Amino acid sequence: MENVAYVSYLTGSFDIMIEAFLPDTEGLFKFLTQDLEKIEGISYAETWNVLRTDKFNYMWESENVGVGPAAPPEEAAPTPGHEDHQPATRGCPMFTVIQTDRGASDRLTEDAVFAGSGLDISFVRHELHSEEGLIEACAAADAIIPAYAPLTARVLDELPRCRIVAFMATGFNSVDVAAATEHGIVVTNVPDYCTAEVADHALGFLLDLGRNISRLHDSVRAGAWDYEACGKPGRIGDQSLGIVGLGRIGSAVARRALAFGLTVRASDPYVDEAAMTALGVEKTDLDAILECDFVSLHCSLTDETLRIIDAAALARMRPMAFFINAARGACVDTQALTQALADGRIAGAALDVVDPEPLLAGHPLYSMPNVIITPHSAFMSRVSEKEAREKACQEIVKALRGETPLYVRNPEVLERDDLRLSAPSPT
Repeated sequence: MENVAYVSYLTGSFDIMIEAFLPDTEGLFKFLTQDLEKIEGISYAETWNVLRTDKFNYMWESENVGVGPAAPPEEAAPTPGHEDHQPATRGCPMFTVIQTDRGASDRLTEDAVFAGSGLDISFVRHELHSEEGLIEACAAADAIIPAYAPLTARVLDELPRCRIVAFMATGFNSVDVAAATEHGIVVTNVPDYCTAEVADHALGFLLDLGRNISRLHDSVRAGAWDYEACGKPGRIGDQSLGIVGLGRIGSAVARRALAFGLTVRASDPYVDEAAMTALGVEKTDLDAILECDFVSLHCSLTDETLRIIDAAALARMRPMAFFINAARGACVDTQALTQALADGRIAGAALDVVDPEPLLAGHPLYSMPNVIITPHSAFMSRVSEKEAREKACQEIVKALRGETPLYVRNPEVLERDDLRLSAPSPT
């Protein structure tokens, strides 16, 4: 029973966790307040955060009619020896942190960071997609965690308390950074939480395309047993990879590709030739990149990179070349890519991101046998998700304490007289 409950705790499957114990509510309480600490050192305060989640309370009330919701930590008697693990004392200033959209299935990680901060933080989750909804829900927010919610200049004008907009991702395109800066609001992201995951995903795409793995799998499932069903592939180590954007992820992809024997070239105006040479990469321009056997995008979405792969760029690629995008969908002209694939001007493509996202049902790319599409999942692993959530929340705690966060995306805001990091604490 405890094993089932433990796995359910790790995956956020609270309904299964409750069912593993009920009707033994005493056993469930013991598991949350004592057993988890013995298993992997999870503190009393952290395990109580399970009891603060909306989903847990809903399940508790559904299965325990008349028992009432799970008691918050301050109303529960602590397990002997755990008194020091109680959440922040009441009487401290209350801060409000709002997650606007795309929250995880649980809030264990966020609650654990906030509970251990020593601050009195109210963490509220929504699913907001309009300016009006954001203005109404976030007017009293001291910190905001967005995903795709549009934090436009109009919205930011109506957020007088907001000190920080903290993204749990590398991208931060849904906030008007200039407007945030004008209001003294710090914008942060987590640029390093999924470097390995995205690099692995991109190299997996390269190997899949270069070895016809998915296409041969589909052929076998259709009843064939023909190793030449998709033609004869080239030798991976004899080919070249062109990388657009040699930042953290691009560099990680380069190291992996070099280990497979590929010749690696890269185009990035912000990385000098000496740094590329030290990595074993040849610095070149976009035109030379497009002549490689594999072309892989790893650049941020900016005005410079918007539609950087358009019809003209695709026309310069070789007919036997493959295109990979694990960066941002809007870096590519989707219509031009679709047409190039349909016309056989390139051999295939592997896409973790598309524009728009998702593509409309019935889009031609979905049915092309030489196209692999994954649902913007390259970033995902159990480790990366937890790291992104923890680091974003740690940035918020720094901001609420008046400290400078680690990953500030608008550093010019730090020089402003109206910087809100130094604002008085709310009362």
